[in-house]
Amino acid sequence: MKPRILIAALLFFAATISYTGVRANAAAVYALNETEVTSLLDADAEVYARIFSENTALCADERLTDAIFVLPLTYYVKVTAYSPESCRVAYCYEDYDYARSVYGYVSTALLTFVAAPPTGRSFPNIFPEFEGNGTFYKNNRFETYYAASDPYADAFFYGYYHRGAEKYCYVLRGGKFGYYSADVFGRIEVPPHADPKPLEKSARESESAAETSEKSGFFASDVNKVIFIAVTCVIAVSAVYLVFLPKKRSEPLPGEDEEFETDE
Repeated sequence: MKPRILIAALLFFAATISYTGVRANAAAVYALNETEVTSLLDADAEVYARIFSENTALCADERLTDAIFVLPLTYYVKVTAYSPESCRVAYCYEDYDYARSVYGYVSTALLTFVAAPPTGRSFPNIFPEFEGNGTFYKNNRFETYYAASDPYADAFFYGYYHRGAEKYCYVLRGGKFGYYSADVFGRIEVPPHADPKPLEKSARESESAAETSEKSGFFASDVNKVIFIAVTCVIAVSAVYLVFLPKKRSEPLPGEDEEFETDE
């Protein structure tokens, strides 16, 4: 391979490595603070939050006194309005034929805010199997009930609702929302969401401190890193080229008939 071609290839390789590293850093997902959340919402940007606290209830009222169901751990809600006490959110906000969005309020302190949308569905895709018969209640006061419009329809699971020692499932069945006793269904297992947990504030501050420390040297700039790698590659290739460079033959003096001497 010619030296120029080899040098160009090494320079391209070094630049590719550096660009990949920059993209990897940019892809890191961090938890957002209050200022960032409000700024994004003011700019009509999308803000999401994940559920990492046990018994995080989606409530029908802003005062958080009327729970609808408990949101599944590690899954997402879409934030539509923010306040320090509670946020208005949409759960199961994607457009699917078998699932509809549920709007409500969640305690702000229990949410982990992120700007990146989830990978895949924001909710667990669960259709629990019926193992018995039970009343399909219209609300969490259990004062009235109705039959699903399609008694053979599957029930789509949203979350659990606790009433003392009793446990109910909030579902969508036959186009209607309501509650079934958990005893009606078999065991319901909710797997965790595949997305990694975002860095919390303390980890974010530690990483920022480390980045600030690194910025005091030459290698703080990605451009400088590329230059360093490129120069190192050029020096290495030049050294190899000089070592293996063929030496010129020494010619005989005029009148001498000896054969050309070679160093080979």
